[in-house]
Amino acid sequence: MEQATNIALRKYVDLFYRKKYLLIWLILISLPIGLSAYLRTPKVYQSVAMLTFKPSNVNPNPMAVDAQERQLREIVGTTSQLLVSRTNLEEMIKKFNLYPQLVAQRPIEDVIDVMRRDIIIQPANSGNTFQISYNGGDQSKVMKVVSELSGRFIEISNAGSVEEAVRIASYTEGEMMAAKSVMDAKDQAMRDYKRKYFDEMPDQRPENVQRMVSLQEQYRKNQDAILTAQQTMTLLQEQLQSLRQRPSTEVVAPNPQGGAPVLAPVDPLERLQNQLQDLLRKYTENHPEVKRVRAQIAKMQAEPRSPSETEPSAPGQAPAPSRPKPGDSVTSRIMMQYEAQIRNYELQIASLTRGNEDVQKQILQLQKAVDAAPIREAEWSSLTRDYSVMKQQYDRLVEKNLQAQSALNQARRQQSGQFRIEDPARFPETPFKPDFKRIMGACFVFSGGLGIAIAALSFFFDQSFRIPADLENYLKLPVVSVVSYIPTAREKKQDRIMFLVKALSLLFAGMLVMGYFAWAWHMEKIVI
Repeated sequence: MEQATNIALRKYVDLFYRKKYLLIWLILISLPIGLSAYLRTPKVYQSVAMLTFKPSNVNPNPMAVDAQERQLREIVGTTSQLLVSRTNLEEMIKKFNLYPQLVAQRPIEDVIDVMRRDIIIQPANSGNTFQISYNGGDQSKVMKVVSELSGRFIEISNAGSVEEAVRIASYTEGEMMAAKSVMDAKDQAMRDYKRKYFDEMPDQRPENVQRMVSLQEQYRKNQDAILTAQQTMTLLQEQLQSLRQRPSTEVVAPNPQGGAPVLAPVDPLERLQNQLQDLLRKYTENHPEVKRVRAQIAKMQAEPRSPSETEPSAPGQAPAPSRPKPGDSVTSRIMMQYEAQIRNYELQIASLTRGNEDVQKQILQLQKAVDAAPIREAEWSSLTRDYSVMKQQYDRLVEKNLQAQSALNQARRQQSGQFRIEDPARFPETPFKPDFKRIMGACFVFSGGLGIAIAALSFFFDQSFRIPADLENYLKLPVVSVVSYIPTAREKKQDRIMFLVKALSLLFAGMLVMGYFAWAWHMEKIVI
């Protein structure tokens, strides 16, 4: 592998050694050709002016650095379009007599297009600076044109800032009002829906369920109270009926002396005790009626009793007959109490029944609201699906409108910022195009590449054997020995003469090329 590399390297070295004169001649020929092209190319000069934008110190809405740079690019872009308008460029062409040959040969629109291509307005990569440059063949005119462009740029920007601010403020206000009308309609629809279905909204569902549970508990308690009152009223009615079946409030007592029986009044305490015994056979001690009768017995036992009720009759003598008035009868009073209690229970049962009907209606309404909550939730979600997006958009428009109004006020007061020329246009001493170094470098690279290409082609088409390895590869036989070439005296003399001719030719050509370059330099036609 190493031997093959050495053989290939020897081939290339031998090739370039044999083609060295060709490479030198190509370089010597390309250099004057490049110089001629450089001299024949018209000189283009460029003048540059640098402007800065000084933002307002009074800014209620300070912006970030990126926003300021973006705003500067927008202002520069808009002003640049106005600066290179047909009216401005045509006026400057006539004022400075620009492109006289093109004006004489071509329409003014074509000349204006050429001038637009020669004007470059480019903001800097960072900061509030940008450049205005112009390319032309006349150095003094180039400087004057750049100065004129800088002045007009500042005038247009100051004049257009108010118009632009008015346009932006009008646009943002229109967009904001349109968004506000949509938002108002949306808010009204949401308010109407919530007012119409307030009790059925999803956020009311827990409260409705809690109220419904409370009403169901109240309904159960009312039912229990109605049942207890009905049972008590039934008992009172039975007792009242039993009292009504008695003939009077007195009982018949036998006459000990014989004869007709006499009426003896019934002891109220004894009657209540008998009534208590009857109740205990049916109910427990905790029954309300049992408790009521016990309370009456305790009350009568605590009250003082008249002698006629406490003293017994004489032996063999019947109790004195007594016929009390109906209003003073104990049985009548008890019956009246029973009737009053029955009426009270009837009123209580009627009131509780009406209350339960109202509670049942409320429970049905709450149940309807609870069942409708999922439907209202879906409808509310559909109604408010895009509300948040609309709200964000409206907030952004309000913010932009405030900024636009502030910018408009500042522009009207000339406080929105101003452009200033930091680096004015200068007289261009060296041409912008053509570039001497670049042209000469391109000629040198081209001539060298052309020489290498010719050498490679000659190597490809050359079928002669230069080294023993080529012969061995071709014959597939080893080379026994190599005999060096021994030139004769005549051949040596011819080689010396040919070397002198080539050297003198190269020297003469080199002197011509150097003289050509020296003449161009002396005539100040070469600018580096």
